[in-house]
Amino acid sequence: MVYLLPFFTVLIWGGNAIVNKMSASAIEPSAMSFYRWALAILVMTPFCLPKVKRYWPEIRKNSAKLAFLALLGMVLNQSLGYYAAATTTASNMALITSLVPLLAVFISVPLLGKRISKLSIVGGVISLAGLAFMLGQGDISFFLHQDISQGDGLMVLAAIVYATYCVLLKRWKMQLSSWMLIYTQASLPSSCCFHYY
Repeated sequence: MVYLLPFFTVLIWGGNAIVNKMSASAIEPSAMSFYRWALAILVMTPFCLPKVKRYWPEIRKNSAKLAFLALLGMVLNQSLGYYAAATTTASNMALITSLVPLLAVFISVPLLGKRISKLSIVGGVISLAGLAFMLGQGDISFFLHQDISQGDGLMVLAAIVYATYCVLLKRWKMQLSSWMLIYTQASLPSSCCFHYY
């Protein structure tokens, strides 16, 4: 069962890319990001709010870190993805998002002090070649004679931001449950934007 989790993650990323593309012309990107997390908070509040008091000392101690994580994962990553949807395809968005694990490996070097194994380098080269093959529709040299769209560039930036977010989660280990970690981060940007909407 545990081996199916990465598969489900990819399915969710792919579905998210399709929803982003479908909504690109219907709702403003920043509004989409806000309402998405507002709905998530609404659903999670009955389960998470009663536990906030218990976790409050840990939340308060790590408030700056939580705010920075919220900026990366809940604001920048999501907003860049929504803006990218206006000028790239859903398939490109999903493919570029699949770079996140690879980018996280390289970002782990300066942030976690990890070494990259030769096997990881080989895997990275194969992953990049596969991505180029897919985006170029069978032509790996596609990027040598084709301009990258603004949406593709934004998605690459979003992937870097989310990979950094994942690595920082690993570095800043907090005594918070997974649900409380998500709930706290989602609450920060949503509460800041509440008065705007």
